[in-house]
Amino acid sequence: MARNTTVVTRRNYLQRLGDSLVGTLIGLALIVASVAVVFWNEGRAVEASRGLAAGERVALSLPQPTVSPTNEGRLVHLSGPVVTSSAITDPDTGSVFPAALGVRRTVEMFQWIQTTSSQTQDKLGGTQETTTTYSYAPGWSDSPQDSSTFAEPQGHTNPAFAFRSQAYFAADARMGGFAVSQALLEQVPAEAPVLPDVIPQGWVQTETGLFRGTGTAASPRIGDIRVSYRQLPSGTVMSVLGQQSGAGLTSWRAPGSDYSLLTARPGSVAADAMFADQKSSEGLVTWVIRGGGYLMAIIGFLMLLGPLSALANVVPFVATLLGTVSGWIGFVLATVLTAGTIALAWLAVRPILAIGLLVAGLGLWLAVRLVGRSGTRPLAGSISGSR
Repeated sequence: MARNTTVVTRRNYLQRLGDSLVGTLIGLALIVASVAVVFWNEGRAVEASRGLAAGERVALSLPQPTVSPTNEGRLVHLSGPVVTSSAITDPDTGSVFPAALGVRRTVEMFQWIQTTSSQTQDKLGGTQETTTTYSYAPGWSDSPQDSSTFAEPQGHTNPAFAFRSQAYFAADARMGGFAVSQALLEQVPAEAPVLPDVIPQGWVQTETGLFRGTGTAASPRIGDIRVSYRQLPSGTVMSVLGQQSGAGLTSWRAPGSDYSLLTARPGSVAADAMFADQKSSEGLVTWVIRGGGYLMAIIGFLMLLGPLSALANVVPFVATLLGTVSGWIGFVLATVLTAGTIALAWLAVRPILAIGLLVAGLGLWLAVRLVGRSGTRPLAGSISGSR
């Protein structure tokens, strides 16, 4: 049964103004950090692009996964079934999985989970009132819910996890004559649900895995644990790109670059398809980091401009209006800053793209300036006319 606790907090005008002034310092730090992150990311993207292009030129596809001394130190591509003769044992439950390349264990505990919902209301005079409702309900979770941090810990105590989710991999996996390392096995998802051959002592087997506790799988109690497994079975076909090093595969580093490559995909995948997939993955990472840096810049400028609306908090609708204006200004400044940083980072390697970004950023800035000037001209005319 869910339980609720409501807490009301109030902050006066001076407290809110003080918070906004502290926020300006945090905002400046976020703006500086966004520039550093975006600039670094563009350099990383350039290295990845150059490294993958170099890899495509020198990669050697082996017709069979056979080790040859002539290929030592070269970037090789190979495909085939990966096998193991050993079993994987879960040291915490004692479960054994024969002939498995990898086993991913998910551990969940039935525990109290806190959820929050808040409503904030600005009052005339600058006071802000926040009403927060904390709700508690038991449920399964694979992450610890620290009940000591709950707003209402009494009656909602969670025990500590006995052990956590974990992945285990075979130490003797091989593809033909090549040893396949854990670094490669980790890149291929273990998707097949599997149950232990033998039920460990102290556990009850369910349809999806194992259960242990004072309740039952259908009616659990706080602190009960359930464990499920997924495996990567022996014989799974994989495709690999890496540097031949003895009878193993290690990271290949592009000449004159910091970019390294050691990658695996499920199934029989051609070398050109693996490079295309890797380029797509690197591009996605680049855009995710760009978006993160851009968001940091927006938040930074909003916090930097925060005191403008904070000064007007005595009249809520005026503070809201100034907050909206500050938001648009922050958005424009963040856009110009991010585009300019990307352009400068690419200037040395892709000058056409860099110049295009600089022109776009400058155009946006000039457009904002023109809109701002056109908005002030009628006001200035009305003032002079009244005189």
